[in-house]
Amino acid sequence: MDIKELEKLRKKAIKFSVIGTTICFLITVLVVFFTKNLNCAILSFLVGISLTIFLNKSYEKFNSSFEEMFVVKALKDVFTDLEYSSGKGIDESVLKGTNMLQLGDRYSSKNFIRGKYKNVYIEQADVHIEQSYQTKDDVHFVTLFKGRWIIFDFNKYFKANMLVRQRNFRNSKEYSIFS
Repeated sequence: MDIKELEKLRKKAIKFSVIGTTICFLITVLVVFFTKNLNCAILSFLVGISLTIFLNKSYEKFNSSFEEMFVVKALKDVFTDLEYSSGKGIDESVLKGTNMLQLGDRYSSKNFIRGKYKNVYIEQADVHIEQSYQTKDDVHFVTLFKGRWIIFDFNKYFKANMLVRQRNFRNSKEYSIFS
């Protein structure tokens, strides 16, 4: 696939989304007009938008083609023995085994990369860990960790685990190393 074909896929995905959203809007207007029930209209609009997103196969094809053309190509320039998957992540049990952080109630991981860089094996993925708490009216989630989890397999032995953590990660670029 070349860049022109990728652009055609992008335009097709956008066209499908615009047509689907327009149809959902028209159906919603008709539901309001005939039933005079706003809740029913909102529900029909949300269901319609959800179906539009779910059925948009051209968007999925565009995404996978984009990843193959740009992301995987760039990663292959850096890593040898590359394994990449946007939908896969690092298993929760790997993080649990480190005993380095609290795992919370909700765990997700994606954008998995495994490969070799200058004789060092690296495994990494985006990780998001949240803890739920119940209030009187609702359940809320607090982020415990959100970032890139990177595992280095150096060709030498360390006597302790090493944690590299960015201090005040929202405002600073300083890093701390704990072992």
